[in-house]
Amino acid sequence: MIKNIIDITDLSFGGKAYGLNKLNRLNVKVPQAYAINQEFINKVIDGDKKSIEKLNEVLSKFNKNTMFAIRSSASNEDGNVKSFAGMYESILNVQNNIEKIIEAIKKVNNSLDSIRVDSYDNEKSKMNIVLQEMIQPKVAGVCFTDAIDLDGSDSFYIEYVEGLGETLVSGKKTAKYVVVSQEDYSYRCEEEKDRLLFANLINDLKKIKSKTPEELDMEWCINESGEAYFVQARPITRKIIIREKLSTGAIASPGYCSGIIYTIDEDIDDDEIIEQKIKDFPTGAILLAKTTDTNYVPVMKKASGIITTEGSVLSHAAIIAREFAIPCITGYKSAFSIFKDGKIATIDTNNKSITYNGNKISFGAGKEINLLELYNFNDIIEERIDENLILVESVDDEFGIHIDDDLEQDEINKIEIFIRKKYKRCPVILKDQKFLWYTEFKRYKKFPKYEEKCKEALNICYSFDVNRLNNFVCEILKEMKSVYNSCVTEYDYVYSGEYAQALHFLINLYMCNGCAMRAIYDYIKINNISSVQQLLNTNSIQGNFLRRIESVRASIWEIFVKNGWSSDDYYDYREEKISSVVGKAKNSNDAIDKFYNDLGIQEYKKKQKK
Repeated sequence: MIKNIIDITDLSFGGKAYGLNKLNRLNVKVPQAYAINQEFINKVIDGDKKSIEKLNEVLSKFNKNTMFAIRSSASNEDGNVKSFAGMYESILNVQNNIEKIIEAIKKVNNSLDSIRVDSYDNEKSKMNIVLQEMIQPKVAGVCFTDAIDLDGSDSFYIEYVEGLGETLVSGKKTAKYVVVSQEDYSYRCEEEKDRLLFANLINDLKKIKSKTPEELDMEWCINESGEAYFVQARPITRKIIIREKLSTGAIASPGYCSGIIYTIDEDIDDDEIIEQKIKDFPTGAILLAKTTDTNYVPVMKKASGIITTEGSVLSHAAIIAREFAIPCITGYKSAFSIFKDGKIATIDTNNKSITYNGNKISFGAGKEINLLELYNFNDIIEERIDENLILVESVDDEFGIHIDDDLEQDEINKIEIFIRKKYKRCPVILKDQKFLWYTEFKRYKKFPKYEEKCKEALNICYSFDVNRLNNFVCEILKEMKSVYNSCVTEYDYVYSGEYAQALHFLINLYMCNGCAMRAIYDYIKINNISSVQQLLNTNSIQGNFLRRIESVRASIWEIFVKNGWSSDDYYDYREEKISSVVGKAKNSNDAIDKFYNDLGIQEYKKKQKK
């Protein structure tokens, strides 16, 4: 039987087909799709003419240029206890051609008997298939409706990548995140420039939450027009506890374990070697790999823990690790350079540490890398190694170095050796935003009275004075416009662009994200309040201030774009423009440094007075 998913009323076509029907009933956008049961699949594979004609009839309802996703919808898939996430095949971008469709159906059907499925669960199942129209996405990802935020409040957790979501769920890419409050649907983005992308998706989440109490793990995509489509929904088998996602790893599955490190390097271009390594994996070892690919499920069954350099906490294999209750750390960028085969390591996610070679190595959010501290530059020590700037930071028991994201691995290895020798400590290596913010902030301080503005911002945040906040933001925006409108020369335009960037940093990053949240958390700690959410619920002065801060944070980017000061737009030609007004320089970064060192502020101010 082949059936339109809008007509499916039970689990007879598998959990995936039923999940799509459920989303359709919740009145959110779902790509057009049909479900095929095992009996019909067998007939098509066996060449039954009537069944193939029926399949062709369905295909004729779509445009000839339509591309399809052929997805598994097995009878044991997408359950409340076991997800079978990524266990069965899905074939994407299949042409609207009967031969191509049948070929894809065969591949999906054959995945019933794969080694990874047997390793995960040897329960026999029937295969059903979903034939689904492909949506060509701008971004795609996964959303968990049941997550706990850093402050203990209930949230939606979204991870996304550019293009197809397959690179996220397969663990091949480390995703970016969005966290949405279930209280008021305010949200924060890892990349603030992406904020406007998620307006429709978050409206849909609000709609879903109001109509069903069920907690869902959903795959979605957003097309170039900004329309959000949901392509899959399954029950959540394990809740997500949100932790800051950093280059030193995110906790995909909590726990404690000890074992020898066993590396499977996917860069080895030999499938037989990798296959043999999987077979030879010793029971109780800690798997170190590039990704949490579901092909490693036979290994995951035997592993005591997992560390990967890529991947996200919502990837298919991360979900499986949680179901197996195996400690799993994803996105630990420097893991291959730190941990070696055969050495014993102990993972303790509760204390965010890995004990290795007698050293306790911190990962994830420590004090020096907590987002609340990214704006505190007081404890920074500058080091230069082969002309590369390195920022060393030590706070209490935490010790880390912030480095340029563009550095190659051999450069990083050299830096790590230097730091260990000089400081007699093993550093956490961080390719985080603090490096960029620190270098930019150093430059911005050369603008007149900029540091005074920063101090005023800090005082406003710790006073929780909404009126002062409103006035301060208004004055900043007025100043931006004034400088921009007074431009005459090319130098003036460069100056105005850089000054706008500096003020944007001050409001959106330093003030809204940094100082305000630090003040709120200090207040919570001192007054023994359990969470930000509790503070908001009390309608206190601090809670009202936080609401206003969130409003500023949500709107400032839009104002920035509207007035032509968008970071993306400006940074695209920043170096070129600056080079044109400062003259010759060794490289583009030197040109920027030269501009800020000379700045010509006095000359500029004199010119403005005339």
